[in-house]
Amino acid sequence: MRLAGGDTAAPALVCFPALVAKSGPGQFARFAGTLRGLREVVALPEPGFLPGEPLPARWEAAVEAQTEAVRRFAGGAPVALLGYSSGGWIAQAVAARLDETGETPAALILLDTYLQAETSGALATALTDGLFTRHGSDADTDTRSLTAMGAYFRVFEDWTPTGTDAPTLFLRAADALPGTQPDAKPSWAPEATLQETAGDHFSMLEEHAGTTARAVHSWLAELSQRTVPLTSSRSEHND
Repeated sequence: MRLAGGDTAAPALVCFPALVAKSGPGQFARFAGTLRGLREVVALPEPGFLPGEPLPARWEAAVEAQTEAVRRFAGGAPVALLGYSSGGWIAQAVAARLDETGETPAALILLDTYLQAETSGALATALTDGLFTRHGSDADTDTRSLTAMGAYFRVFEDWTPTGTDAPTLFLRAADALPGTQPDAKPSWAPEATLQETAGDHFSMLEEHAGTTARAVHSWLAELSQRTVPLTSSRSEHND
């Protein structure tokens, strides 16, 4: 889903929503609105959340499907991958898969992403409470979405991230959820640049989405100044 158009010479942002009930590409609507005219933003839906869509039996299947979706969109041009919350698992794994074929993304951005094994009981409870508080009975009765959420969490339970050559930003919500403490940079991304943005795990893409978007755009702009200028854009590859 294309959410914003912008400078085609800048790497487009390919976003992966959280793997939870009532999630989806619309999760990035406010975020993308801030970047309209600056950078192209697309969001890829996670397969299995809509009626009739098969659920992945293995995490590798989910990653391969999204890797192919990124390739089709990019058309050989550089893109930056962004994952929010558990969507960061997909973004990280897709980046690693693209590394293997010499298609390393221009960048990887993880928005408040943590492994299940590194999530404390208090944080897991706060995340679940926050999800259902925001969506109320709609989330509770959306059985397809809940089934998909459970399936993804099961297949990614034993997933171990591998490193990526893509420059990585870990953007952490500044405000801890009730009963929790801010987590440090994830151990599985030791080379990542750590920054904080306004809001908590949820509000960073809600009322503080503009601040989050500007932080991501600024980091990408600084990154482009430190690297060799790109010689082609996505529009040129797709002409």
